[in-house]
Amino acid sequence: MQFKLASHKTTSMKTLSSKLPSRRIFALVLMLGIGSFFLRRIYEYIKYGERFEMGPEFLVSGFFIVLIALCIRSALQANPGLAFSVFAINLIVILLGLEVFIRISPHYIPLSAYPFLPDAVRSHVARLRGWHTHSTITGTGMTYYYHPHTKFAAKPWLKIDEHGFRNSISVKDGADVVFLGDSVTIAIDAERDLGELFRSQGVSALNLGMGGFGPPQYRDVYMRFVADRNLNHKHVFILLCAQNDYSDTTNYLRIATSGGDYRNYLGKPARYGRLASAGPLSWVLSTIMNVPYFFFADRDDNGNVQAPSEQTALEKETPTFASLNLPYGEFSIDVRSFGFPDFGPGDRRWDTLRKTLHELFEAIADNGARATLVYMPNNAQIYGPLSEGEPAAKTQLAEKMKSYVGLLEKEFASTNVRVVDMSPALTEAAKQKMVTVNVGDFHLSTAGVEVVFEELAKFGE
Repeated sequence: MQFKLASHKTTSMKTLSSKLPSRRIFALVLMLGIGSFFLRRIYEYIKYGERFEMGPEFLVSGFFIVLIALCIRSALQANPGLAFSVFAINLIVILLGLEVFIRISPHYIPLSAYPFLPDAVRSHVARLRGWHTHSTITGTGMTYYYHPHTKFAAKPWLKIDEHGFRNSISVKDGADVVFLGDSVTIAIDAERDLGELFRSQGVSALNLGMGGFGPPQYRDVYMRFVADRNLNHKHVFILLCAQNDYSDTTNYLRIATSGGDYRNYLGKPARYGRLASAGPLSWVLSTIMNVPYFFFADRDDNGNVQAPSEQTALEKETPTFASLNLPYGEFSIDVRSFGFPDFGPGDRRWDTLRKTLHELFEAIADNGARATLVYMPNNAQIYGPLSEGEPAAKTQLAEKMKSYVGLLEKEFASTNVRVVDMSPALTEAAKQKMVTVNVGDFHLSTAGVEVVFEELAKFGE
């Protein structure tokens, strides 16, 4: 009796095994391919505190992993016709599932895939992420801001006030501190901005930062939303971004002089050439049809696809990378980004920048407030000193940064404006934690904003 039961059990297992070899292989390949990706991301989140984000490598490699798995499964089917049917059905289910997913949660669409979406979809995705679009931005003259109380599904922490700036509360009577700056100041990728951090310490604050702003807009929004409103305030922090404030000032004056406004200043979205599109029928098919372009297109330091017209002569040069071995990961940084614009007394662009800042500081002084000019380094100036090798490039970078900060201190010494260099504090903090969105991006993470807050709190008391 016992022998018969054992024999029957063995026969049943063999029969079951013979019926499921393709399913086992399919499940194994699928689990190894996709499961390992998610495990790695979960590990990074636990160890480094990184926010989970579905990167482009997941969409592209994940699709091909599933496709290969389906091919293996189909090849093992005894009936070729049945194999093709199974393959086709599985492929359709996968594509439909992915289509439904990205339509329900379009804010998960990778930035690298953004240019390949149908034209009508790109604006919608940009809005969800807090980017500038016609539906989110309004303005007057050369000044622009979000529509009052605009909300962003992908960034629920981004609270917009009645004037179109990032403030979680309405500031009507006055503020102890006012912040002026660009995308580094509004910090849409950080869950808490400088204004929120100061308010948490009992210091009233007003953040007037906006992505794309330059010093002329700092002056304009200060006059409109602070001086003209007779808003009581004690201290004004002007965050001068090393990445682009220099060129933004020249661009502002060029457009304003020619009679343009903020729409000309912001410009039109970059064109990526004649890409294939499935129209509104399928977002997934539009992206897949452009996979070859995805692999062969030129990219910027963040890995984002660039239109040919966006590539500078420097970016077309062969890059040289330096290694970064930090507690939160291993990275590489392009040594070309260590370069720094050469300017100083006698340079027309420098004269334009300092004149604009003098006008702003004069207005702040006339309103009885104290101004602090905060030098904000870009990602190369933050992480470059921590890289391995390239001693000559690092020495040159340090010398130019010191020279530029010294130039600012000398220029505004007579105006009673304090100049604070955030480079040392951010570089020191970067030894232990990621202070920007990523190593290739100069925009601050929540940790980076907290570092800046700790430094500025010393001067805002």
